[in-house]
Amino acid sequence: MAISIAYLGLRVCERLALRWGDVDFGSLTVRIQRSIVAGDVNATKNEASEGTLPLDPDLAEALLQHKARAAYKSDSDYVFAGRTGKPSWKDWILADRLKPVAKRAKIGGVGFGWHTFRHSYRNWLKRFNTPLKTQRQLM
Repeated sequence: MAISIAYLGLRVCERLALRWGDVDFGSLTVRIQRSIVAGDVNATKNEASEGTLPLDPDLAEALLQHKARAAYKSDSDYVFAGRTGKPSWKDWILADRLKPVAKRAKIGGVGFGWHTFRHSYRNWLKRFNTPLKTQRQLM
């Protein structure tokens, strides 16, 4: 989960809403077309958030490995489904999984959260001199 959000610069609401049918392993793309907020499926935050993103081959491989282990694998299933097939609760994942790891790694401090990944992605794009127009499209 953390790898996918870090590689794609997604908002957590967009990551929660990813379905296997949104991922095209053949063309190495992922389609962002919905979000989940408080358990409700919605449109993306804004029109610019909706679109197709390139999928890094390493991330594609990690997702294929995840899919091989997943209980829910059909195109309509969520990529990061919980035990019931619905998306896992973002606050639980953050509190019970990510924050303890971040604390042990001494990164992020008290302010560590899902949006930290989005900021890191943007900083990575900037560090590699990605043109601003491309940054906007990817974000």
